[in-house]
This record gives sequence, C-alpha cells and structure tokens, in this order.
Amino acid sequence: MNLKDHTFFITGATGFVGSFLTKALCDRGLEVHILRREKSSNLMLDSLPVQHHIGDVLDKKSVRDAMKNRTAVFHCAGLVSFWKKMRTKQYEVNVEGTEVVASTALELGIQRFVHTSSVAALGPSENGTIVTEETPFRWDRYDIGYNISKHEAEMRIEEKVKNGLNAVIVNPSTIVGPGDVNMHGSAIISNVLEERLPFYVETPMNIVDINDVVNGHLLAFENGKTGRRYILSGHSLPLSDLLLRIEQVAGGKAPRKKIPFAAAQAVATLVELLGTVFNMKPGLTRELLRVGKYRQEFSCTKAEQELGYTRTPLDETIRKTAVWLKKLK
Repeated sequence: MNLKDHTFFITGATGFVGSFLTKALCDRGLEVHILRREKSSNLMLDSLPVQHHIGDVLDKKSVRDAMKNRTAVFHCAGLVSFWKKMRTKQYEVNVEGTEVVASTALELGIQRFVHTSSVAALGPSENGTIVTEETPFRWDRYDIGYNISKHEAEMRIEEKVKNGLNAVIVNPSTIVGPGDVNMHGSAIISNVLEERLPFYVETPMNIVDINDVVNGHLLAFENGKTGRRYILSGHSLPLSDLLLRIEQVAGGKAPRKKIPFAAAQAVATLVELLGTVFNMKPGLTRELLRVGKYRQEFSCTKAEQELGYTRTPLDETIRKTAVWLKKLK
C-alpha cells in the first residue's frame, strides 16, 4: 500500500494520536477528512488543510457521509479510562463505535483500514514472559473495563477481516510526548516535574514516543499484513527506575516511598469515592492499580521486522516532553 495513492478518513482526529497522524498525512500533501463532534476542538487541526465532518462514531449516517468517497481509514477514536463509572460509555465508544466504523468501511469498499488498539488488548501472559502479538487475552479475569473494551473492539475488526476488510491493528503501549493535552501517558512526566507523587507502587512500565506511534501507523498502513496486529512499544523498565530517570533527565523529584499494593488499593478506593461524590475524574483507581499489578513487558520485534518500526531513545522522549510541559506553565 502506498500512502500517496489514497484519500483518508480519520476518527479520533482531535485526540493525541489522531491529531499527530492527521498532521503527518497533511505534511505529505495528502487529502484528509476527519470526523469530530461539534464542540470538540484541537489547535493543531485549526492550522491544517483538513475537511471537517461533524458527527459521532456511534452515528452510522454521519460516519458513512464522511467516509464516502475515501479510500483509506485510520480509526483512532477511543475512550481511555480506568474508572468503573465510565465503563458503559467506554464500551459504547470503543466497541460499538468500532463496529459502526468498520462495518461502514466494509460496505463502502474501503481499500485499507488501520485500527488503533492498545497493548491492553494483549495478555497478561501466564508465565511472566514478555507479551507479544500472539499472547492470548486474559485481562477479563481481572475485570479491567478498558482492556476488555479494546479486546472486544479487536474482535469486531477480526470479524470484518474474515468478511473481506483489508485491516491491520496496531497496539501502542503508554504514549508520551509534547501535545498530550489530556495528560494520559505524559502525566507520569508531569507528576515528577510538579513533585505530585507521594509514593509509588512497583510495576513494569513501557512508554513510547508519540512520533514512533504515528510512524508505526503509517508503516502498518504501507507494510502491514492483513489481519495482523503489531505492538508499537517503546522502552520497558520498572516504574521506580523510570521515575528516577525522569528526575535525572528533566528535573523535578521522583517519589522514594514504595507502598504495597493493598495500601494503594485502600487509597484508590477513597479517591474513587471522592471522585463520585464531587463528580471529578479520580487520579488513581482500583482498575488502574490492577493493571499495574499484572502488567508485563511488551515486544515490538514483529513491528521492527515486518514494518521497519524504530524507537526514539527514552531520554530524548522524556526531555522533549518536559520542555513542552514547562512551556505550559
């Protein structure tokens, strides 16, 4: 598949991955159409020559109208949350939204479809080995809503592939970098810079540069094999080491106090309760802690070998993200 031969339709273009992917395609002089909700905005998109279509991934008519006459789709829309209160909405967006977008693409004869999934849809492995694209999904036994939704979304894609959709799946790990305005992955760097972490719970962490993830999407489009998934991971290290690395490279202060999982669970229960009472998104949840307890390392060897995927050095990613964060003050 050659990018220059296609016109593109992107969902989730106002999000972190979607906006950077939209810019990458526009920088190549390609025609890009995006679907966004009426009140959503993104400063990066305002300066790009994209065609805006107002709608929602749950509305088949708006999806069809925006996708019609395009030849390729990047489905980046998704809701990241580890708060049980958001589970119903998350399932709607991540699973039912994927069903609408993928089924519409199949009906319209879209030539190439790239689905943005997550490493959350893989593993954990039973024997503690590094997770690969072939590691079976087992997160349902731990009742992690986000992971379950990403896995079920992948099953919808796999079903459409069997019916003829030329789709590939990419599975990024925790994404960080300048422009992460919603502070998903990049919050870990922000928290060290602002010295907001009183303690930590040890867990393996894998963070990946936003530019590597975008390049991975483009490489998957061009070189990915239909029906396959590709892990787009970065660099793995224990959380304690990552926090100290951020402090050394960018400044701030990493927490030195390690607390056991049970104590962190008690804190998370209280934080969630306060979030519910005051209708505020909690910074720590029990689901997020369970992910950390069973999280493992991920291999991007398949993406490197089949796609030509490469990784930015960890210190470079930390440094440039910190520079951007400091400018926001």
